[in-house]
Amino acid sequence: MVNIENKLALAQEYNQQGRVLYSLDKYKEAIAFYLKAEKAEPMVIQTYFNLAEAYVMMDRFDEARKALKRAQIIDKDVGEIYFHLGNVALLEEKVEEGKQHYAKAVACGYKNPYIYMNLGSAYEDLGDLESALNSYNKAIQLDKYFASAWLKKLELYLAQEQYSEALSVSESMMEFLPDKFEGYHYKFAILMELGNKNEAKEVLDKALELFPDDPGFKLDMVHFL
Repeated sequence: MVNIENKLALAQEYNQQGRVLYSLDKYKEAIAFYLKAEKAEPMVIQTYFNLAEAYVMMDRFDEARKALKRAQIIDKDVGEIYFHLGNVALLEEKVEEGKQHYAKAVACGYKNPYIYMNLGSAYEDLGDLESALNSYNKAIQLDKYFASAWLKKLELYLAQEQYSEALSVSESMMEFLPDKFEGYHYKFAILMELGNKNEAKEVLDKALELFPDDPGFKLDMVHFL
């Protein structure tokens, strides 16, 4: 008779094999292993997260939701369940439903900046730029090194021609993410737009020093000259 430790070990092994296949974009094959993991030990909640992610990649949203509902049976107070349910809802363009799931995730103590990153993108698609900006700010509050959120915030300001705000964001990126070229590139471009060529040249010189092989900055130099 197989004891509980062996069942857990077998489920973990199947999940690991499934994750390898998932990383190779073999989602159908990954699902087969996740289902084996569920059969080996149905009380492993990670199995259902893995299943949901694989189903989502195949646009099988109903099955992803069903997998997450099975996770709720194990423990309905796990915030990550509602994070995944929120992701599924947003992929189906059900923004209000997604917001409700995310709110539940947060109430359960689940703190993930992608909650707010995903909401921000959804609000942008709806044309609600103020809510999008607020969401990106919340993502950054959770993780000040979250490059994607900084970039979305910066690009949102640029789209509205709010150059002073965009300039401030680019400077924050340079402070918190000095190894990311985007902060320097955008600061240079904004300063050029504002007609501040001297400071723009200083930023470009620093960028070329830090990122000597980046073709974008070499092109910026050609444009500057």
